[in-house]
Amino acid sequence: MKNSGYDELQVATRHRIAFHALILTFIVIMVNAWVKKTYGAIWPDPMLESLGTIFIPATYFTVMAILKNAYLRAKDYPALFIIAIALAFLLSSASFITITLSGLPMIIENGQLSNRLGSLLITIYTGCITVALLIRYIRNKRIDDES
Repeated sequence: MKNSGYDELQVATRHRIAFHALILTFIVIMVNAWVKKTYGAIWPDPMLESLGTIFIPATYFTVMAILKNAYLRAKDYPALFIIAIALAFLLSSASFITITLSGLPMIIENGQLSNRLGSLLITIYTGCITVALLIRYIRNKRIDDES
C-alpha cells in the first residue's frame, strides 16, 4: 500500500472491520441455509437471495469503516461523493416508492419473498452510507475547527 494515504491505525481498523464482515457473511449464509433446509423450498428469488447475502455485510463494512475513520484518507472531505451517494439514495427511494405505489406493498408473493425487497435493500444501503458520510464530514469539520 505504498503512498495510499492511510496510516497503520486505519489499515488495522479496516482489517478488523473486514473480519467482522466476513463473520457476518458466514452467519447470513448459515441462516439462509437453515431456512432453506427447514422449509424445503426456495424462499426468495436467487437474485434477491444474493443481494441480501451481499448487502448486509457490505452495509456493515462500509458504514463501520466510515464511522471508525478507516474509509477516508486524512483531511479528505468527499463532498462530491456525498452528493453522488445522496442522489443514488434519492433515486432508489423514488424507485422503491414507485414500485410500492403501483401495487400493495406485499413482502411475500406466492410463498416467496417479493422482488420488491431488492430496491428496499438498495435504498437502505445508500441511505446508511449517506448518513455515515455526513456524520464523518461533520466530525472532521468540528475537529478542524477546534485546531
